[in-house]
Amino acid sequence: NMPIAGVIGESVEAGSFDLRVLDYFVTDNYYYNGGLYEEEEAVASLGKFIVVNYSLTNTSPGTISPFINASLHARANSGKIEVYEPHQQIIPPHATLSPSPVGLDDLPARQMFVSQFIFDVPSDVEAELLVVDEITTLADRLLRSG
Repeated sequence: NMPIAGVIGESVEAGSFDLRVLDYFVTDNYYYNGGLYEEEEAVASLGKFIVVNYSLTNTSPGTISPFINASLHARANSGKIEVYEPHQQIIPPHATLSPSPVGLDDLPARQMFVSQFIFDVPSDVEAELLVVDEITTLADRLLRSG
């Protein structure tokens, strides 16, 4: 599978779905559902969180259960581009208990949901590009992981 990339507000087709990056924000703490209806707070260990809000629309004729992985390409003050993976302990909305890659619940044809990618990055970096990789089946996921 080839990674896909897009800019804020643009839809990117990826076979069985369209992914649209809606916006992003920066914060030093993030509140999320840690399970069993308990709210938890995460504090950025590297400096700050970059939280990317996105929507995913099923464009196929049937129900899909895509696995999504993303990486954030960010530029430090030195000018060097660094690549960051989503935070491993924070469970974003609509994710299973294994947030990277994100396993999504069954999504019927023509339905959409909204979720987030959460990246812990140093304070001096600025987001440049979000790269999304679809791993279409559980078998593909297992093959890639090892």
